[in-house]
Amino acid sequence: GGVDGVHPPIGFNTDVEQLQAACPSRRYGRCFGDEIRERYPVVQYRYVSSSRSVEQHSGPRIPDCGGTDLYARRKAAPSAQRATCTSPPSKFEQSRILLLLGVPSSPSTTGEQRRRAARGSWMQHETVGFEALGCFLLSSHTNGSAMVALRAEEAEHNDLIFVDAPETSWLITTPTKYSQYRKLGRGMPTFKQYAFFVHAARAWSGVKYIGKVDDDTAPNLPLLLPLLHRVRCAGGAAASAGATDAGQLDGRSDVGAGPKAKQPWAFIGAINWAAFVPRAEDFGIRGDRCGFGWSLQASLSNYGKSFGTAGAPGFIEACDKRGAVLPLPYGTGAGYIFSAALLKWVATSPAIAGWVREARGADHERLQWQKYEDTSTGYWLSYAPKKVLYLDIGPLVHDVSCAEDGARRRDGGGTYRPPANHSLLVHNLKHPPAFEFAWAHMQRGMPYNHSECQVQVHGAPAQLQPRGRQRRSPQQSGRMGRVARGGGLHRAARRARDDGVGAARSGEPTNGEAGRVQALLAVARAGDRDALARAPNKELKLAL
Repeated sequence: GGVDGVHPPIGFNTDVEQLQAACPSRRYGRCFGDEIRERYPVVQYRYVSSSRSVEQHSGPRIPDCGGTDLYARRKAAPSAQRATCTSPPSKFEQSRILLLLGVPSSPSTTGEQRRRAARGSWMQHETVGFEALGCFLLSSHTNGSAMVALRAEEAEHNDLIFVDAPETSWLITTPTKYSQYRKLGRGMPTFKQYAFFVHAARAWSGVKYIGKVDDDTAPNLPLLLPLLHRVRCAGGAAASAGATDAGQLDGRSDVGAGPKAKQPWAFIGAINWAAFVPRAEDFGIRGDRCGFGWSLQASLSNYGKSFGTAGAPGFIEACDKRGAVLPLPYGTGAGYIFSAALLKWVATSPAIAGWVREARGADHERLQWQKYEDTSTGYWLSYAPKKVLYLDIGPLVHDVSCAEDGARRRDGGGTYRPPANHSLLVHNLKHPPAFEFAWAHMQRGMPYNHSECQVQVHGAPAQLQPRGRQRRSPQQSGRMGRVARGGGLHRAARRARDDGVGAARSGEPTNGEAGRVQALLAVARAGDRDALARAPNKELKLAL
């Protein structure tokens, strides 16, 4: 009964009839909400300006692991050599490394430029090579002159890891079903990223935390490392899954022993919620996201809702009718971090290995695994044999954006804002100078300069930037309210354009189209970017 009774084996869709029998009313919050909330304990964090640190804001209370100084090992051995990505040190030496970050990269010109920009910004911090390590992930299947250049780069910088997995675009080469076979997919590094998890669990098992960040993301190490140091024993029995008020702890044997876990099962990221369709035959996707919500309650509400008119272009069937598993938490793809014990389970789970093996198998073109790598990871964690503690740093993770009122916006939160010294992860740094700009503002209390932001972030002189776009924010436009962590309506429009959804048409809406536009606007207000991305271009344009 309950969630376990409708949770299928990994890789399989939910039995729709079984789900209907378990919750005939389709009021999924009432049927499963409390159980899911207990299954996935979430602790939320905020930045506290008075202490200049990231502190717990809500959720089950977890211990402050405190203890030794974060930099004690380095202070005791000032002549210690920096660790490098190419030669993992002994397990004892690895134990002084708190965080290993894998950064999926590519042999392209853009990939090389972003590696150079990262080296010149956040990887310059004094902790890199000691308490933290950043390694660029490349495919060992690269050949020819591209591999020659990468090997030379590896010899110079010692910050590349070659994993035994192809670039996704080399494996999946046919257009997507959801674009009516007109366009290629997004080519996210799904296979390469999993290969890094396996490599890190085997070669870097002494490191306490292993994570990934996109190659257009800059982490704020001076803020992130102290947080990880303080929560390094939190996870498993360190939190009571059913507790919602500070001060409630338990020590359940199925999730570890004692209030401080020696091998915690913890996951850190900007936590969102969504359902997941393991085999989305309707759109040709292996692992499709649906029923998105900023909270569990919102995701459960969306889980049973269809969008649009049945039989009309752009119609999206409800998640519960598509075989989606019930909503689960995941960390948005800008960056997320595993505790060592949790990462080891992900890397050694036969079920997860089978998922990846099947994704590379005979059906790899028919059911393509090249998007939603973040939700795929969250889906895997829903099968963990121990309870996972989710540490939500969402308010401190955002896309970079310039605005004339940027000084106010960067201190007020929101998905799109300029970087500040309380940003933990800044994403969408598409131009190399943007890394330097973000890093400088994350380290020092620098005043915001709008012209400088436009030039360095957008890569063009300020006068060439369209004023209207800079001025607008999701809050000001009124389109979706706070469309928050992980994306917004204008990103959905870009995705629809890039994926080639529907045919480009023009003209005024007919009566039928007007109804579909209203349905699409409801999707927008619900924050379901996936449904928006599949909408025909005309309706999407009219809705926007």
